[in-house]
Amino acid sequence: MSKKRGKKYLDAIKDYQKDKFYEPEEVLDLVKKFHWTNFEESIDIAIKLGIDTRRSEEQVRGAVDLPHGTGKKVKVVVFAEGEKAKE
Repeated sequence: MSKKRGKKYLDAIKDYQKDKFYEPEEVLDLVKKFHWTNFEESIDIAIKLGIDTRRSEEQVRGAVDLPHGTGKKVKVVVFAEGEKAKE
């Protein structure tokens, strides 16, 4: 018995070419087009950098902005006099 696919799935993947190499930007656009479910999907990406982390000049550094922050509330206290207190 062959495995059947739904209409939404078949409509979503009609632009996908299995033998073509896609750039990362193209892949993200295609994944957004391939939406056929009724819930919000997520994407996991694994990238092999091919570096030796034991060598200091090959370390990877970066920063990430989380969509909802870290959950911590920021409190700011200012002690000032004169013109600075009005700011």
